[in-house]
Amino acid sequence: KAGDDEQKTHKEIKVPETVDLLLKADSVAIVPGYGMAVAQAQYAVAGLSNELEDMGKRVEFGIHPVAGRLPGHMNVLLAEAHVSYDIVLELEEINPHFPTTDVVIVIGANDTVNPAAEEDPDSSIAGMPVLQVWHSKDVVVMKRSMGAGYAGIQNPLFFKPCTSMLFGDAKKNCDSLLAELIQKKGKMGAGGKGKGNIKDLEIDDTPEEVIEYPDPVRWIGVPTETFPKEKRVGLTPDACQKLRLQGYGIVIQSGAGTAAEYKDEEYEKVGCKIVKGAAQVYADAEIIIKIRAPGPTSGGGGGGSSSSSSSSSSGGGGGHEVDYLQPHHKIVAYLNPAGNKDLIEDLKETGCTGLSMDCVPRTTTAQKMDSLSSMANIAGYRAVIEAANLFGSTFMGQITAAGKLEAAKVLVIGAGVAGLAAIGAARSLGAIVRSFDTRLTCKEQVESMGAEFLVLDFEEKGEGAGGYAKAMSPEFLAAEMALFHEQAKEVDIIITTAAIPNRRAPLLVKDYMIRDMKPGSVIVDLAADGGGNCDGTVAGQVVVTDNLVSICGYNDLASRMARVTSRLYAANIVALMGEMDEGKGAENYQVDPSNPIIGPMIVCMGKQITWEPPKPPAAAPQKGGLEVDVEDDNAGGGGGGRGILDRIGDAWDRLPWWVKYIIYTLLAIIIVGGLGALLPDSYHTAVLVFCLAFVLGFLLVWNVTAALHTPLMSVTNAISGVVLLSGLVIIGDTIDDVASALGFVAVMVASVNIFGGFAVTQRMLMMFRTK
Repeated sequence: KAGDDEQKTHKEIKVPETVDLLLKADSVAIVPGYGMAVAQAQYAVAGLSNELEDMGKRVEFGIHPVAGRLPGHMNVLLAEAHVSYDIVLELEEINPHFPTTDVVIVIGANDTVNPAAEEDPDSSIAGMPVLQVWHSKDVVVMKRSMGAGYAGIQNPLFFKPCTSMLFGDAKKNCDSLLAELIQKKGKMGAGGKGKGNIKDLEIDDTPEEVIEYPDPVRWIGVPTETFPKEKRVGLTPDACQKLRLQGYGIVIQSGAGTAAEYKDEEYEKVGCKIVKGAAQVYADAEIIIKIRAPGPTSGGGGGGSSSSSSSSSSGGGGGHEVDYLQPHHKIVAYLNPAGNKDLIEDLKETGCTGLSMDCVPRTTTAQKMDSLSSMANIAGYRAVIEAANLFGSTFMGQITAAGKLEAAKVLVIGAGVAGLAAIGAARSLGAIVRSFDTRLTCKEQVESMGAEFLVLDFEEKGEGAGGYAKAMSPEFLAAEMALFHEQAKEVDIIITTAAIPNRRAPLLVKDYMIRDMKPGSVIVDLAADGGGNCDGTVAGQVVVTDNLVSICGYNDLASRMARVTSRLYAANIVALMGEMDEGKGAENYQVDPSNPIIGPMIVCMGKQITWEPPKPPAAAPQKGGLEVDVEDDNAGGGGGGRGILDRIGDAWDRLPWWVKYIIYTLLAIIIVGGLGALLPDSYHTAVLVFCLAFVLGFLLVWNVTAALHTPLMSVTNAISGVVLLSGLVIIGDTIDDVASALGFVAVMVASVNIFGGFAVTQRMLMMFRTK
């Protein structure tokens, strides 16, 4: 019992004590989280880091891959604050450093530093890689409260003996830490650089160690992608090295990584086997890793063509990658089961097991395998680069001897992963950025990236199930279109990100809006493959309208940065293989349908189609609202089904304003008529006066400045006294009817106000007395 009580007790710390810890420390690690983004504390954190380095301390930043609201969120903010890349380390790099770190400062992070992921096998985040900050000497956690994080579970880190909680706004706390540190540093005479350079600490003149790989237990094959314009590759050399150390053998088709700028020699250095044709890859391997779903080959398996062409019917002809599959094969790729039903049927007939990377469940523990978010992050960034290329001016405003250049104005429609990445990239280039999403829950995320969140003057909830915004009412859509039209006249660049899996993308930017845009404006449509969010979008092309507006419909944005996107996808694959073998290596590899992450990914197995279409998101009867792929804040938090009150609230929000007005009027008539029928004639005037007094009192108090509410309590004693006396008159000698009972209630409520008024008056008077 004592141990349980001790675990539930957290230890608080103040700014001066935190500074004392930092002054005594030789090494400091800073772990930023979403709290830093919300408070926009990156500049204060950078200043704190610079000051500590200036004092000769070793400073490192530990970045969790899913910290924030999009991949790379923390990196974007730290780069914006000019934090050196040399001291920004990934999870795998910094975890070994924590045992030798004196102080770790956690800024607004929760689940990413939760030890339950490693210590509690029953936790909803069990198995999720986390930053092991609790191994350091002292941990200071900056948070506003003891509330749960994204996963909705308690964090045992807060109750560990090494942890102290520094409550409050992250920016204010960091500013206070910096000011206090500078003040105490001046008194101590500290200064001089030296220990802060990580590169100096890591210099090692010993020869490079030759890695010995275990004998392969299972073989993974990576063929060349055949889809048109696809430059990515399923595995990169660094990912292959990790898998080889786990006992997997790797077969790479010669040239598979060339388009992504990875040479065959790089694969051979990490123990991979290079073979010439795709047919040989499928023959030698059991597990096939691809980006795109199996498609036509261009030479019966001997090719390495990066573009897919129709099978030739002469000269031996081409074939199809499905022809290479056997019952023992497991193929991992973007299979798109809802849109490729014929292909899934063909895969089923081969007897192979198909796992679709676009079916990874959206849970906390599955984030490390969520390649869709990884790709959307890069696509959002690349959309801004393509827009900058097409835009005939600079993003950042400038004043030169030749004149003034206005800053570019960018509108990002949709605040999902791609949208937030686009916001970050546009902001870093100096643009003025605005964003819109039907879900007001995105407001905080958008503003944390430094953009303005546009809000309609229209009350309707946009949150739906399944991580998507629901379809909205016609009135909402009309207001939405009016907002977009107004913005189209002002902005220079519009980026739309409203792509809906397996459905036609909603049309958001219409012809009449485009006609009113300024010449030279740019629209980048990330939903081109789904039909486009913009009138005139052509997938894979840039179209220039009569009024010189460029509409970019490139559908290969992720592939245009093939080297980095291949690395991210390969990291997701490594995490997937670790999930399937439970971290025990190739010998333990299995496809387990009961695994909550692997099960939903299996589209076919044992000549059976196992994939089931997901339930559609909650929507209004009308169609066409903006639906944006965003992270579900309740994922992993047990926020299952929606209650009856939520559904009633949604139905009420969808009603037109005039229907609500009629309902309110009818309710008022019913209430007034009921009172008139039930109450004696003598009460009618009193009831009407009471209602008018209630409305008048509400309006008076509502329009009083908040700062005056306290003195207002002091001067309302006279009114409360009148109410009290009236109540006493109504009560009379005994409480024997409804009227006297109401009088008693009036006396009690008025008495509370009177006592409170006197108490407030006394406190106000004490403020003017000399001590």
